[in-house]
Amino acid sequence: MSIYFLPETKEFGKLSITKEYYRYDVPRAFVAHSKKLNKDLLVYWADEFEDSDSWYYVDFSNIEQERVENGYIQLRDVFQFKKIFEIKTYFDVDLPAEFKLLTHEEVDHEALPPQGFAVKRLSDNEYTAYNRPLDSFTSNDQYHEIRLSRNSTKKGKKDISWSSVQEIFGSWEAVYRSIVDSLDLKKPSFQPALSGVGSYKMQFKAAHNQEITSKASEIFKTLIESNGSLEELRSFDIDLSTIESLVSNLSTYNLKFEFRTNSGNVLSSIDTADLEDTAQSLNEYNQSRVGSESIPQADEISRIITFVEKRYNGQPFNSNTENLVERQISYYISAARMLGLTKWGGQLTPIGQKLAEAEELKEKATILIDLFERSVCGWAWLKHSNVKSVFELNRESAVPFLLEKSAGLSENTAKRRAVTLRKWLDTFKAYKNTFKIQTKLNSL
Repeated sequence: MSIYFLPETKEFGKLSITKEYYRYDVPRAFVAHSKKLNKDLLVYWADEFEDSDSWYYVDFSNIEQERVENGYIQLRDVFQFKKIFEIKTYFDVDLPAEFKLLTHEEVDHEALPPQGFAVKRLSDNEYTAYNRPLDSFTSNDQYHEIRLSRNSTKKGKKDISWSSVQEIFGSWEAVYRSIVDSLDLKKPSFQPALSGVGSYKMQFKAAHNQEITSKASEIFKTLIESNGSLEELRSFDIDLSTIESLVSNLSTYNLKFEFRTNSGNVLSSIDTADLEDTAQSLNEYNQSRVGSESIPQADEISRIITFVEKRYNGQPFNSNTENLVERQISYYISAARMLGLTKWGGQLTPIGQKLAEAEELKEKATILIDLFERSVCGWAWLKHSNVKSVFELNRESAVPFLLEKSAGLSENTAKRRAVTLRKWLDTFKAYKNTFKIQTKLNSL
């Protein structure tokens, strides 16, 4: 093992060790400060060769140091989504150290700190490293973090209101769902897990978190650099109305949005003061598209009626009472909201109450058909097919309609959503044959 483990390089300049986490003969995991860059670096011994040692270096913020030293995260988490530099120190002291920025493919992931490798603070400047079970860490790589803070260009230090937090976190969830659809990922789940106040922050636990985080980082980078153009953003095949909603809410509440890994590393920072042209472009573009939230996923019209009636009577509608998985329950709740039967808070609208109080299925069917024709999705499908009534729609036109007009759906996802549209159409036409219904739009 070479004793020259802290070389001076052109890129980092002269380094000094400020914290030592793990030692074996010499420090193997430590914090080094670069006076030249005025930043701290996490250094980890990666490998030993016949003539040299290999060390991995990454930026290491104060927030990340605090989380590592308090045992909140494992040391390995610090290396997520970062530029990793390798420095080779040769045993021959006459040979200079070699500096290299590694590509993702060049990083030896087995050389990173092992799973469960943790740090404990013993005193102000004394630490020890040890191994822990993965489930003992408060956070891991299944989490990402959103942090909201007041725009620094504005005066005032008012607290961030909970209503604004709800709006923005709701917008972020919609972006997440759109990315899931664009990547055609299976069994998505998304839930708030850990939160803090001040500059408001919350960690979300998400299925496919690594893939989502990587794609979201690319999308936000493109958004920040868009300068009013949507060409690159459109290439991600996501629902751009979700991006518009996020940008609009941030602007309305004058908040800055930071997207971070669970370690606290900032991946993207959005300041809407730089996105005025892009916000306008997003608004104009989305006027001609059908967002994914406007396209139903609940297959059975009869269950929508059941949901509204149970909501009216104060009865539960959940996975246990309906023998459905939780995700399917959310589809029926969303479908009722999309049709205008419920408000965002879940309360019945007047037309929802009218549906619940209707005694005859014919009346319920007439209400649902009329609502679908006037919905964003139904109206767009009618216009796309150049017809005036849902009964004139061709069930085979569902896929072409979604492929052309939907926002942010992959081809496979569009085909799955088309199955729902065809089932709705079949049900509506069955209602017509049974009850001789004539739609209001067709009768004008």
